[in-house]
Amino acid sequence: MELKKLNIDYKLDMSTLIISCLSAIAYIILFRVIYADYLVKLFEYIGFKNIVDTSYEIPLTDFLAFIPIIFFQAKKVPSDFIAILTYLVIHIPTVITLQYQFKEYDDIIVYQLAFTFSQILFFLASWHPISKKRCETNTNIIPIRVFFVAGIVILVTLIAFFGTQLRFVSFTDIYSLRSENDKFAQGASFIPYFCMWTADFFAPLFIAYGCYKKQYIYTALGFFAALIVYMATGSKSAILLPFVTVGIYYLMRLKRMTNIKYFLPVFVVIILIFYAIYAATDNKILYLAATVLFMRTLGVAGWLATGYITVFNSYPFTFYSHIGIVNFFTGMYPFHNPSLGNAVWTIYRGWGVNTNANANFLLTDGYAAMGTAGVIIISIVFFFVLIYTNKLSNNHDMSFVLAMLTGAILAFTNISLFTAFVSCGFLFCLILLRYTDTKNTDKEETQESVADES
Repeated sequence: MELKKLNIDYKLDMSTLIISCLSAIAYIILFRVIYADYLVKLFEYIGFKNIVDTSYEIPLTDFLAFIPIIFFQAKKVPSDFIAILTYLVIHIPTVITLQYQFKEYDDIIVYQLAFTFSQILFFLASWHPISKKRCETNTNIIPIRVFFVAGIVILVTLIAFFGTQLRFVSFTDIYSLRSENDKFAQGASFIPYFCMWTADFFAPLFIAYGCYKKQYIYTALGFFAALIVYMATGSKSAILLPFVTVGIYYLMRLKRMTNIKYFLPVFVVIILIFYAIYAATDNKILYLAATVLFMRTLGVAGWLATGYITVFNSYPFTFYSHIGIVNFFTGMYPFHNPSLGNAVWTIYRGWGVNTNANANFLLTDGYAAMGTAGVIIISIVFFFVLIYTNKLSNNHDMSFVLAMLTGAILAFTNISLFTAFVSCGFLFCLILLRYTDTKNTDKEETQESVADES
């Protein structure tokens, strides 16, 4: 797909290009070290392998892992923020892990190429002219208080429903809490949606708006909402997300944060420092933290890609029947398990049948749906989603937007795109950005214009 056909004029700032390229090279080297010295050694029992069969697979893989970064514009817009996250958490880990996992490397080059195409497309979204436009009509027909009232009503419903079942537990006890409250909530199909909407949309919205307007009662309400979800579901992401939301908002407000070109090198340095400390220290807390960071965050995308490719090389594609409404009409879902992640895990590993192997949308809505062609199709769909999100965001303060989208942005890295829209509240985010005015004063408009010009 040529850049001219996408209506993209490729001109990149040289300092951004140099910083991004050097950081990407460092991260590729660092991830290979983490893979060989940590993931394979500690998690070989779940399928991490270290197979190198040809002399050209490592340099070719490194090239495919690296090349998308030259299209990273590093603008402070949702698409670049999402794209650099998918590059770090999905693209590089997946492309490199696939190279190690299969004995016949020539058989998996096509998968690496598909993921590389996808990542390039995500970076290109911020270059498209539509990403620079803004909506001019019907931008203030849903008052922001409508979202606040809805969030409070849902929060009160959760408190009333769970009642004494709500309790704060340590991370080591969350699985028993989840099991107990899952049974308690059986039959109440709305509860999982209320929990996810609260954690991924309403809590970040309250926090971001409170920080933006300096009305910290909203920020406190957001933290409280996240706490209730944690006490009901044991979701670690729910309790940690508010801190990420606050951090992103104030980071984006820094005067020098005119773009996000330093996000990548800072991320690489943090991972490098943490890995060096972990390697030099024998500490139980660091061990648990390393498991979350290196395996559950960085390593899982490539491992799941291996599982999904292995399973769907033997089973029929879902043709999107893993989406409930599609299967209702087609009946094409190829598994007995209700969950796609659970079905893949059961077939791929053969044990722990209650485990749900959630995977990113490139695997669930891409490869599982239609193979390599599915990866390309869902990437193009997501490309236009990113463009449209950029356009809607231009009507608002960008620091507020990026903080509010924190839940949805993180959701894109480990669940289906359609699940992110419906279950994680991304659709609500788009509705708010399109039809709600979050600025309200000419002073804020003037300040933003001056900032843009400078």
